[in-house]
Amino acid sequence: VWKETYRINHKEQVERQIRTVRQKLREATGKECIKKLPGGFKCTMTVIARPDEQDGFHDVSPLTASDRAEHRDFFGRLISEQPVRIIFPLRKAKAAEFITAIDPPQDSLGRFAEPEGVDYWWNMHDVRGASYLINQLTKVTTAGFDFLNDTTAIETATSGSLAFSFGLWNRYSKWLATFFDENEIRIGWKNSHNDPDLLTDTFWINGVEPEYDDVTDVALIARVVLPGRTRKQDLISILIGGRTALGTAAASYYLANNFKELLLMYSASGHDLQRDSLAVAVRHHTDKEMSASMDVTAELVKSEGDPLHCFSRIRG
Repeated sequence: VWKETYRINHKEQVERQIRTVRQKLREATGKECIKKLPGGFKCTMTVIARPDEQDGFHDVSPLTASDRAEHRDFFGRLISEQPVRIIFPLRKAKAAEFITAIDPPQDSLGRFAEPEGVDYWWNMHDVRGASYLINQLTKVTTAGFDFLNDTTAIETATSGSLAFSFGLWNRYSKWLATFFDENEIRIGWKNSHNDPDLLTDTFWINGVEPEYDDVTDVALIARVVLPGRTRKQDLISILIGGRTALGTAAASYYLANNFKELLLMYSASGHDLQRDSLAVAVRHHTDKEMSASMDVTAELVKSEGDPLHCFSRIRG
């Protein structure tokens, strides 16, 4: 669920459509998602996936008290009174020919129309990954979400973040990784598995690089506890980065559905949710179609029978 506010002019036809949607959302969620305001409506809009991706998106049914407590234990001040910051790496489009599924219109001089203002873009798999987690966090936060590029002054912020893509591409992810020692987490380059003439990114946890092959790949999830900046409370930010773009989406799906497995790792080892950061590796199936159906295959990477992971006590 993505929260955005829209103001719509009062027109009979529009109002009829809104009343229909309002009723359907009320029946589906058990709460009022569209509220009438002077001059318009305030709407909580819902992201709708393609039919073949529907299963990957969460419902918006209310949580039990124990579920809500577990959300707050794990995500902490990420879900506070301020909007959760969704941080994507800055990517600027290069000048290129626009290719579309239809022939663009021409003017009287025979010039083809082109999109105006296309400058920056976000990877579709990063956005899909964000959708999984936003749908989950919407159940426990009313502050909404801010969508940012990693050029923002984010190191001094006073609310938590979800950072998508590896530290080699996302400046904020790179900064988050510095809260682990290099022998705990290292993000670097190596020859591509698919093309030895190219370099690609990878990562190591406790000096171990997760294994992958022609049909699987790996991703990193790091729950990072940052030194508190307000009210002496620590902040929680989460790094989700795949070795490929598909891995970022798969790791996000895993985290949204299985964060309680990571909670158990804290309790089983006696580590402190308020003081200790945790990094884990996730393995997922892959295919040439890069489809969302691969996201559901994500699971923890095991090393000698235990999840490949590391804990790190916050510094500063």
